[in-house]
Amino acid sequence: MSRPFSWHKYGRYVVTGLCFMYAFKGLTSLIERTPFAQRVERSNLDALFSAKTPEVSQNIFLVVVTEDDYDRLFGGISPLKPSKLNEIVQAIRESGPKVLGVDFDTAAWTDVAGPSAAGTTIVWARGIIGGPGNVTLANVLGGSPGGVCYGVPEYLPNDDGFIRQYSEYIKGASQAFPSLPLNLTEVFLKGPGACRQAIPIKEWKRPDQPLLINYTGDKYAFNRLSAGSLLQLKGAPGDPEATRRWTAWRAQNPMKGNLVLLGGAYRAARDTYPTPVGYLDGVDILAHTAQTRLPGRALRSDIENEYLRGWFSAQGVVILLLSYFIPKAWRLGIVILTGPVYAFVGGWFWFFSGGTFLSFVPYLIGLVLHQIYDHIKDFRKIEKENREFRERLRGLGVSVPESSADA
Repeated sequence: MSRPFSWHKYGRYVVTGLCFMYAFKGLTSLIERTPFAQRVERSNLDALFSAKTPEVSQNIFLVVVTEDDYDRLFGGISPLKPSKLNEIVQAIRESGPKVLGVDFDTAAWTDVAGPSAAGTTIVWARGIIGGPGNVTLANVLGGSPGGVCYGVPEYLPNDDGFIRQYSEYIKGASQAFPSLPLNLTEVFLKGPGACRQAIPIKEWKRPDQPLLINYTGDKYAFNRLSAGSLLQLKGAPGDPEATRRWTAWRAQNPMKGNLVLLGGAYRAARDTYPTPVGYLDGVDILAHTAQTRLPGRALRSDIENEYLRGWFSAQGVVILLLSYFIPKAWRLGIVILTGPVYAFVGGWFWFFSGGTFLSFVPYLIGLVLHQIYDHIKDFRKIEKENREFRERLRGLGVSVPESSADA
C-alpha cells in the first residue's frame, strides 16, 4: 500500500534540491576559473568544432601570397616588394570588393604611393611596438595613419597556444586600438564612415567574457585565389585578350561586393598557428574572426545569453519537481544515466542551432548531489530505526545479534 502524498515532504524535497542546484551553480563560477576546468571546457569546445559540417563562406574571399608567389613574384625576399604588393592590391580593388583588408606590414614603405582606393575601402594592418603596458603601433604605408583606415591583426592564444578567442580592441599604453577584423566588418556592414579609430583607455571597457571565434571549418571554409593567379588573370596592359578576360572576370567574379582579405601563406611569413580546426595561416584566422562578427555568426557563451541561462535553470527545476514521483530506488540511477545524455544533447543543440556554447553540467551535478544526499539521509533514518528496534527487543529479553549499526 502506497503512502499518502505529503505536500510538506514534497516541499522540503524541492527546497533542498534547489539549494544544491544553485549552491553548486555558484561554486561553478569559481571552479571555471581553475586551469583544469578551463582545459575541460576547451576540449568540449574543440570537440564541437570538429563535429561541425564545413561550410564555405558567401561573404568573405581570400587572396593569398603562396609559396610559389613568394618565390616567383617577390624573389623569395622579405619584406615583400611594395610595388608588386601594390599591383596585387590594385587588381583586387578593380575586382570590386566592398572592403579589402591587407594583412601585410607596410611600416617600412618609403617613397611608395598607396594604391587608389576609389570604390573600395582598404583596411591596412598595423603592427604592435613595445610590450605589455607600453604598447604603441607601427606606422602604416610608411608614414602617418592620418585618414587611413587600419586595424591590428592580433591573435589571442590560450595557455595551450590555440587561438580560440579575439578582442575588438587591443590595449595600448594610453589608448585601445581597433583590431583588423573589427574594422573590416564595421566597414563591410555599415560603410566607410564606420571605420573605428583608437579610443582613450578610460573609454574602453574590457569584455567580461572572451569573445569566441566561431570556426566554420578549416582553410577551405573560404574561397581563395593566389596572388599570382590574379595577376595572370589580369594580364599585361595592352593585351586585347587579357583585357577581354579581365573585363569578364570583373563582371562576375566572387570578390564583387564582398569582404576580401589579402595575406600570406608562405613559410617565411612565420604566421601559422594552432586552432581547434588544425593549423591555420594568420589570414585564415582573421577571416574566421571577421565572419564570426557578421550577423547570425557570433558564438556566445551561456553567460552572455540571459534567456538560455534561465531556460536551462528552468529545465533543472522541472527535472527536480518530477523526480520526486519516481520510486526512490530508481531516482539516483535515472539521473546519473540520463543526465549526461540530456546535457550533451542540449549543449549540442544550442551550439549548432543557437550559436551558443553552454553547459548544463552545474545543474546536473547539483541534482546528482541532491539525490546522493537524499539517499544518505534515508539510510541514516533506517539505521536509526533499526538500532531503536534492536534496543526494544533486547529490553524484552530477546537475544539480538550484533550489527554494524551497533558498533
